[in-house]
Amino acid sequence: MSCIIATAGYDQCIKFWDLNNCTRSIPFTDSAVNKIIVSPDKDYLGVAAHTQLHLYKIEGFSQKPDKTYLDNKTNITDLGFEKDCKWLFTSSEDGILQIFDYRAEGFQMKYENSCCINSAILQPLQSEIYFGDDKGTIGIWDLVKNEPRILQEDPEQVAIRSIDITVEGSKLCAANSEGMVFVRNLNDKGEYVLIEDIEAHIDSYILKCKFSRCGQFIATCSSDRTLKIWECDDENSYEEIQELTGHTGWVWDCAFTVNSDYLVSVSSDAILKIWEVESGDLRRVLKGHAKGITTLAFSDY
Repeated sequence: MSCIIATAGYDQCIKFWDLNNCTRSIPFTDSAVNKIIVSPDKDYLGVAAHTQLHLYKIEGFSQKPDKTYLDNKTNITDLGFEKDCKWLFTSSEDGILQIFDYRAEGFQMKYENSCCINSAILQPLQSEIYFGDDKGTIGIWDLVKNEPRILQEDPEQVAIRSIDITVEGSKLCAANSEGMVFVRNLNDKGEYVLIEDIEAHIDSYILKCKFSRCGQFIATCSSDRTLKIWECDDENSYEEIQELTGHTGWVWDCAFTVNSDYLVSVSSDAILKIWEVESGDLRRVLKGHAKGITTLAFSDY
């Protein structure tokens, strides 16, 4: 199981792919799917859909979830796993972050934000969850102290749509609804300090920002139907190296391969595409969904 590619969206199914075809399809009639993610041990596919969180076994051909959690009251917006798969977390439109233990029913910890949380990610040390909300705030939930603090506020309250942290934790990026990307570096005090604002997709939503595993690249997906790839130069600034066009709908999600050679994207046009980072050339086009794809789960390490 060297590479896992899974997609979902509006057409009531979750699909698994190899590099040429759909290899497995799971019916999902409850609602549209907002987020899917592969667990670090590659045993489970986490599926966030409306108010329900499901875990599906990746191996085998079961059409039913192995585990289901029903403690969210509103639409789940994001989902993540602890590195040793001891617990997982969700964010939701009612501003709630929750932690669920694999071995127990119900949530184990909860934090209530003042507004919708659109994106959340666990910091590599596993002790803090960083999140972006509808008021343009980047917040931090300290899991040890069980208390929040604020990293960034926006006087104009432009919603943060996506947030990501490099694998080793040295950089953080966040993207908002007006096409801006904010890049931060971790300093000696363990704080993420703003080093750059990037006007990535002006006057368009950025739906996802993603670091490559090496941290050298950032990819941005937008409602303007494009993806862009940004590379860090010698002065620690990110410069645009590729604008990838060809999707005919909003580009909702993307992921780099582990070696940063390729970028995978999904769109409202119901198509999955694989691009070469260096040249910007389109290498694969995979079709099979009947409606738009809004989320991608990818793991090749």
